Amino acid sequence: MRWLVGLLVLGLGLGLTALATADEKADKKAARKGTPGLVEKFDNATKTLTIRTGKKNDPNAATMSFTLSEDTKITLMDQDGTKPGKIEDVASAKRVLVRKESRDGKEVVTEVVVVLGKKKAE
Repeated sequence: MRWLVGLLVLGLGLGLTALATADEKADKKAARKGTPGLVEKFDNATKTLTIRTGKKNDPNAATMSFTLSEDTKITLMDQDGTKPGKIEDVASAKRVLVRKESRDGKEVVTEVVVVLGKKKAE
């Protein structure tokens, strides 16, 4: 009887550990994914990026604004992979992915991924 109780406790402990790990993985995946959108405007003076989320012609698509900081990483992404970018790349971008995290109760933009168009076949 004791071994049965021990086995049940062990099973319960493993189950709770698996649930905690699944929640943690989901949180990390959401943070990696980010907010995709089409660039509506970028104000270089205030480092404010305004994007439109949703489909290109969706009249109900939301508009979101983000303020970039000195610590915001700019990355260029195409079908060949990613490489470091500059703030000027955001100004000329058409599509971006904004990644952010919560620090001291505030949302902070950690990275802006500039999605480059496909290269034309030569």
